[in-house]
Amino acid sequence: MKKKNLSQLLAGAVLLSALAACVTTYVPPVGGNTVQLTVQPTVLTGRSFRLSLFQSPLSCAGPMTVMHGDGPTSTHTTRLQANVLNTLSLEGFRSGSTCNVNFSFVPKAGRNYLLDASLDESGCMAVIYDVTEAGKPRFEESWLRRNVNGRQCVPLSESLRLPPAKANSPKSSLDDFKDLLPAR
Repeated sequence: MKKKNLSQLLAGAVLLSALAACVTTYVPPVGGNTVQLTVQPTVLTGRSFRLSLFQSPLSCAGPMTVMHGDGPTSTHTTRLQANVLNTLSLEGFRSGSTCNVNFSFVPKAGRNYLLDASLDESGCMAVIYDVTEAGKPRFEESWLRRNVNGRQCVPLSESLRLPPAKANSPKSSLDDFKDLLPAR
């Protein structure tokens, strides 16, 4: 009986080390055309998150951890390769439940970007803004949501390009129905 328990423990240790080996940490590019990405997460207490960049942006394969944390957290800055498709994933975790949003964009060389990310009761939400001009953030037009109808990584042709208000809110608000409400 002891040999069986020992062999089960060893098998479990091998499995855990194999899983740990699958976690890759993102190393920002040093040379060439790059952009600065500032990540500004809003995370409710009791939740944790992970932001990953995919090595294969079209198929959402090969995630590399850019950052992770628990609860409210501070701003983080990294660099991304410019003028190529970048696909990221924001994952949120809370006792027994998870959420994630996959999104892609093509950052332009010489620009600065802000990832406005939040994890709350509504789930995971992320939008990219071009913040190159101080005080004039603009929604990044190349931003595409890759989660559609329960599918995690739809082809670019099926991705959604949503304006910021819609990208950030899966829930309806009264503004969505303003044309149907009686005039006051």
